[in-house]
Amino acid sequence: MKREERRLSSDLDQRIHFGDFEVVLSSGKLFRNEVRVKIEPQPFRVLQMLLERPGEIVFREELRQRIWGESTFVEFDQGLNYCVRQIRRALCDSSAQPKYIETLPKQGYRFIASLAHNPTLAAEPVNSIQPEDVIASKGPEAEHSEQDRPSSLLLGRRNLIWSAGIGLAVVAGGWLTTRSIRRSSVRPVRLGIQLPEGAAAADPGRLLGPPVVAPNGDSLVVTLQTPTGAYLYVRPLDADRLIRMEGTEGASFPFWSPDGQKIAFFADDKLKYVPAQGGGATVLCAAPQPRGGAWSRRGVILFSTVRAARNLQEISQIAVSGGNPTPFTHLDIKAGENSHRYPQFLPDGNQFLYFSRSDNLDVRGIYLSSIDQQNRRVRLSVADGLFAVGSNGSAGSTYLFSQQAGKLVAQKLDTKRAELSGNYQVVMEHPASFSVSNSGILAARTEEQELSRLLWRDRGGKEIGRPGPAGDYWCISLSRDDRFMAAVRHNFLNGEFTGWVSSTTQGYFEPLSPSRHIENLFWLAGSTTVCFMDFRKKCLLCRDVLLRGEERVLLSVGEGVEVQDISPGGKYAVAQLLKTRTDPQVAWSALPIRGENAGGEWHTIDAYGSWELHPTFSPDGKWLAFGSHESGGPQIYVTDFPGAKSRLRISKDGGYSPRWRSDGRELFYLSAEGNLMSIETTSGARWDEQKPRKLFAANTRLAKNAGRLYDASSDGERFVVIEGGTQMSETRIEILMNWPSLLPD
Repeated sequence: MKREERRLSSDLDQRIHFGDFEVVLSSGKLFRNEVRVKIEPQPFRVLQMLLERPGEIVFREELRQRIWGESTFVEFDQGLNYCVRQIRRALCDSSAQPKYIETLPKQGYRFIASLAHNPTLAAEPVNSIQPEDVIASKGPEAEHSEQDRPSSLLLGRRNLIWSAGIGLAVVAGGWLTTRSIRRSSVRPVRLGIQLPEGAAAADPGRLLGPPVVAPNGDSLVVTLQTPTGAYLYVRPLDADRLIRMEGTEGASFPFWSPDGQKIAFFADDKLKYVPAQGGGATVLCAAPQPRGGAWSRRGVILFSTVRAARNLQEISQIAVSGGNPTPFTHLDIKAGENSHRYPQFLPDGNQFLYFSRSDNLDVRGIYLSSIDQQNRRVRLSVADGLFAVGSNGSAGSTYLFSQQAGKLVAQKLDTKRAELSGNYQVVMEHPASFSVSNSGILAARTEEQELSRLLWRDRGGKEIGRPGPAGDYWCISLSRDDRFMAAVRHNFLNGEFTGWVSSTTQGYFEPLSPSRHIENLFWLAGSTTVCFMDFRKKCLLCRDVLLRGEERVLLSVGEGVEVQDISPGGKYAVAQLLKTRTDPQVAWSALPIRGENAGGEWHTIDAYGSWELHPTFSPDGKWLAFGSHESGGPQIYVTDFPGAKSRLRISKDGGYSPRWRSDGRELFYLSAEGNLMSIETTSGARWDEQKPRKLFAANTRLAKNAGRLYDASSDGERFVVIEGGTQMSETRIEILMNWPSLLPD
């Protein structure tokens, strides 16, 4: 027998097959569907011991003596646990629902799958596969890097991973039924990931960020809305569902580290990251009002956040190792820029793209810059907001994905020359909040999930009407006589916040003001005059909607002052006073007398937190209700006014956005769980004797830092609510696999 034949025979004698896997004991190699899966030597030795005794317990002490030796004690438990985790990762196994390795607590481990020795070898060795072939599947870590592996190999692997995990059987044309297929048979596949019960993909206002696929395509992370807040959900390969990551409450705009081992996100006005496998979060720095981030393989994170005025984001950078963030981009306010957002690194880890939002079409668009050339700024394309970059490794092409005229399109991007070429190629027929991976997967929320709507509800929560069309609503307010409602709507593309007013009986909205920067509105007591803040002009404006009078300036304010209400009789104004970027306070001031256009001194009342304080006067002007974080989280308090001698907390389990009934007999607020709560304020009753009660689940939009999310009719029997969208029909994350097959090479 020839030497090569003897070696092949020896390998056959030492091959063990189980499931999709094959172990070659002589060489210490692991294969899945004939594709090499990377596994370190020590975890492989542990796997080998388990395979030697299938169905039997291999005790921890046996493993220690054979693999670690008598001289190792201190690090043994940590080392063994690490090895078992690596084995499970390589086998796509789960400790909770094991297919291969069972854990027996405080004893050891047992291999529970059936084994087959000397399976038939494939007709051709793995290393003879040609670049245009497609491998049906492989483990989570390949022997070679993803960049070195042909894109067509990746596409076939990802198709099996995702479609199998979602429970789909794709059989057209024998797809994925053989070991390998030609590239020409690879077709795009569109799927939907069902969401966990109680979670929703709705993202009105686009404040959560898109679903994001890991760099190697093996996992997806997405922020989902739940009744108790927004959380990160991860779907790894070895799971058949989205799993909530604890400790990520309030998360938004997640993004992966280049190695896929960590997930960065924003929560509590901070930039954080957490291990992808779960664990405690690490805080990097403050990041109020974030709008996306990106992690470079050079160890730098870029992120969009407010540095000065509210709602004006610029891009900052910080080292992954920590330190202080430093500004990187600067808005050109004169050119109409109002936000730099959604930074994304190109493959070199130096160049990056970002979106510049502006009300000037000649300025708005996607720009290219680079870490080592801070002043470099090249406008690549006009776009409608969120974009993504993806590479087709087999063709050596990079594509810029953007939203144009209501469609998601792709265009070739020359990263060296910073130029786009060729025609738009339509990828989706509708706009979406999306991300793209180099592994051939596009993940998206649909546009319908990004809208909110106005609903009328009765005290039991039953829907009794829908005033106005769906849109991106940020504030709603009813006149005290219930005749009119006013709303603030947001234009995502140019950043404008506009005011609208409607008769409650007619139900259609008309423009309230020529201002394009309205952030809050409310009605003066006993009148048809609506007041609203212009945060660019830094003034409080008002207008009588019944008489169709012209708007006038009621009060000029300084930077960081948002007037929330005016007392009956017009003597005082109460506001959220932003002394720092992240800690506003409640403050009041005497209003101008006889038309003088200058406010008095602002007096704080020691109430602080985030932008969800929403102070408001009682109808008789004797009480002030407001939110504060002084007890560690958002709660609702009341105090007498203007003396502020007594102060009582009235919410039990969190609260924000207080609103009075017009006759003063009830105070409403939203609980931390999003329920609309009521507490009676009957004359003669003491506050501390009253107990709040739940009316219904309000399901408001996520932006608690916006204006009023609901309002009550004068008799407290009807409520108009900015519905957050969690009950809309769209309950899935949309997946497009094999996106390169839609584009020319």
